[in-house]
Amino acid sequence: MATAALTATAKHANAARSSLSRTAAAAATAGRRNIMMAMAADDEDIPGLPDPMTLASMTTLKSSGTVSSSKVGSLNVVTEDGSSSSSVLFTLKNAGGSAAELSGEGGAAAVNAYLTFKSSSSASTIKTLRDMHNSGAQPYPMLPSKAGRTSAQFGYTCAPEYTADLVANLAMDCAYTKWDVQDAVNYAHVAASTALACPANVCEENIYVAAYGDASAMSNSVYCSSAISRDAVANFREREYYGAAAADAVLVATGVADHDAFVAAVTAAFGAKEGTAAAGAVQGEHEYRGGESRVPVEGASRTYLRLAFAAPYCALVQDIIVATLQAQGVDAFAQDGVLGVSGDATVAATPELVDALVAALAAPITAESAATGKLLAKASALMALEGTSSTSLAQSLTTGAVLGTEAYTPQDLAAAYDDIAVETVVAEAAKMKESVLAVSAVGGGLAAVPYHPTLAAMFK
Repeated sequence: MATAALTATAKHANAARSSLSRTAAAAATAGRRNIMMAMAADDEDIPGLPDPMTLASMTTLKSSGTVSSSKVGSLNVVTEDGSSSSSVLFTLKNAGGSAAELSGEGGAAAVNAYLTFKSSSSASTIKTLRDMHNSGAQPYPMLPSKAGRTSAQFGYTCAPEYTADLVANLAMDCAYTKWDVQDAVNYAHVAASTALACPANVCEENIYVAAYGDASAMSNSVYCSSAISRDAVANFREREYYGAAAADAVLVATGVADHDAFVAAVTAAFGAKEGTAAAGAVQGEHEYRGGESRVPVEGASRTYLRLAFAAPYCALVQDIIVATLQAQGVDAFAQDGVLGVSGDATVAATPELVDALVAALAAPITAESAATGKLLAKASALMALEGTSSTSLAQSLTTGAVLGTEAYTPQDLAAAYDDIAVETVVAEAAKMKESVLAVSAVGGGLAAVPYHPTLAAMFK
């Protein structure tokens, strides 16, 4: 694995330089405490309330209805019957993300996020959206779909009686009409301009350049900020949305009273295709290498910093380590194979920011701190499952299906976290720090951010 510092590529650096100089300083510095710490304080118990940290008390949580699951080929179909409204989410587990873009397809994932529910071989964009709106349906979220680095998701919300009738819209082909593609490109450009005006987003993008190297598809931007051809957009969608890899997907629907009828509608719409490993770049070699990406911006008033290592394989262990770090009062993240801490500070306070993030990430995770992190992670997951909307429930059920835990009830979800031994968390956290440090720094105070060799030595 390479330890040499990597410089940020022009695709991220130019956006950062043009935006940081006009971004207002509004974020708290790295010393803030996490409000979740109150949940772990032994001396702040409220008499008469059940212990929220035991599996026994978790059984008192409200039921989210009966959850059923079936396989339609390689497509995992999960429904829930307790919601008064319906949210339908289709998730491409390992396809459709920017890491699957091949040469000449830069930005295709972001553009295709705006091509769902558009003109097909059987209906125009106007007819498709009009029929959905006449049924009270709303594409999810307000825009039709979203694409990340390794996956994509799209769907809709509607009254339960229309759920099965509208599911065929998720399986429609795309006609790639000139106006639809151009609209999608324009939307993607606006989204990129808005996102990259935030230096925190630039810093997040560049942690993948540092972690994987700018030659890796994992460093492909999730945004589309440059020109892209209609053919590139179409080739990407045909391969990633309609190819064999797309069959390995998850379809979740809440508010479905008749699971079997919904599965029949899904089968009629999608068929029973068997998925295979993706042929695109997402399944290629994405070796974590570690390194550095620095984007100095002259005159900027703040510094943004991320420090990370290669994340453990188990997503639940990742959640627990993140919660353990957050309990120290720092922002922590785990996504797309990297796990670490982040923060920002004024230029003058940059040395303190570096010290705080290094101290938090370098501190050994003990059995005691892992136990606290485990409780906090479990509580956070349960609150997400017990969200107030059918969409939040659909997202939580999707997480269970994608991860393969099938933890669709509060009891099952709590048990999944309980099954993770604190010794496993301690061991995985220590192993994680044996990888090469990844550093992403953006802003005006980079003179106070040590270079990669110095920072990496602080973790030895």
